[in-house]
Parts: sequence; structure tokens; C-alpha cells
Amino acid sequence: MSKPLFSLLALFGVFVASMAEAADWPTWRGVARDGISKETGLLQTWPANGPQKVWTFNKAGLGYSSFAIADGVLYTLGTRGDAEILLAVDANTGKEKWALPLSNILENGWGNGPRATPTVADGNVYVLSGVGTLVSVFAAGQKNWSISMGNFGGRSPNWGYCESVTVDGNQVICTPGGGQGTV
Repeated sequence: MSKPLFSLLALFGVFVASMAEAADWPTWRGVARDGISKETGLLQTWPANGPQKVWTFNKAGLGYSSFAIADGVLYTLGTRGDAEILLAVDANTGKEKWALPLSNILENGWGNGPRATPTVADGNVYVLSGVGTLVSVFAAGQKNWSISMGNFGGRSPNWGYCESVTVDGNQVICTPGGGQGTV
């Protein structure tokens, strides 16, 4: 597991515990994608020894994904074996609910593993793997559909696909990165 992801997961347990009754954070940087939380009653300063750790999850493998939270479930990307995976973790307990293989692992000199953050909308989780596989998953963990960015002439950037897709109604918006489809 990459140290950045492990450290983030450990610290995120503290953040999630404070959000037990909080609003959803359904995509990268939150509801409005601006990194601003409307929550109130948050700590103004941390205790001298830091906040109490509530739980740690150490089975995410490699990657640089952030988190989406919806209906008490934390979604993130990681790796297991030779696959990038979408993980669903109970936000209150830190217990894994399910893991779904998405694609081969992105491997490059900037660090292996996925980079995107899942997007949750209308009971589905949408994610773009590091190698360019766009996947829709029902919140219970079953794959709805998937498609390769290569179908649109997309070519993986040097650092891989790292976009957190936008969902607008029944449209999933992303950038394939090719001559036949920029957006």
C-alpha cells in the first residue's frame, strides 16, 4: 500500500467518525467540488495528541484516490492482486462491505495505482480507472456497465487517467483524451 493512501485512510477514520450523522460527500472535494463542508460543530483546534483514532483500514493497496461518502458508505479506489478495485467501506465501523475489480493496474514512473475519486449519484457509483475503464456500479456492489476510453479514441496520459467524473442526470461526463472525444 502506498504510504500516502494508508496515512490518508488512517486519518480519514477520525474525520468519518465526526460525520456519522453528517451530509454526504459524494465526489471529489464534496457536493459542489469546492472542498467546502457545510457541517457545523467541528473542532476549532485539535487536542495536543491529535484526535482519537476511530478505525483504520489497511486493505486498500496502492493508489492515490480520495473518498466519496454516501448513505454511510465510504467509496475509494485501490489495488489487489493485478487489478484496480473499487472499495466500499462502512463509514462508521471501517469494515469492508465489498470490493469490485475494475481493470488492470496503472503502472508508471509517477506511482502505480488508481488516481480518481468515485462519484456517487442516484444509487450508483461511477469511476474512471487509471487505465481508462469507465465503470458504473450499483451501490450494493454489482457492476452496471463499463466502457473503455479507447472506444472513443482515448489515449492514456503519461500519468494515467485521474479524473473524477461528473454526473448530470443520465449523463456521465469525462474526458477520454483522444481525437474522437475530448469531453
